[in-house]
Amino acid sequence: MMNTGFGIAGTVSPVVFGYLIQHTGSYDVPFMISAGLLAPGIVAALFIDTARTVEADEERERRMGPEEAGAFPFLDSMPTMRLERHTLRRPLRWSR
Repeated sequence: MMNTGFGIAGTVSPVVFGYLIQHTGSYDVPFMISAGLLAPGIVAALFIDTARTVEADEERERRMGPEEAGAFPFLDSMPTMRLERHTLRRPLRWSR
């Protein structure tokens, strides 16, 4: 989902910012828009829990089991699907 957002922003923003620069004759408006959009990201970054890592989550799942640890609550609606991790430390993949 994030990659889609980045792709759309990377496609739309040059056109919109070019339009704003051409009609206002200044770079101030696009830079203020960029700063306004980055400000919530800065605030959100302050709330990132650095103690929560993939390794810590995997260790909690090993101790409690994935269902008890609440690792996959979305899978309750899809009982035929399950997630399993590659042995080479790659992202999760779906299997049946």
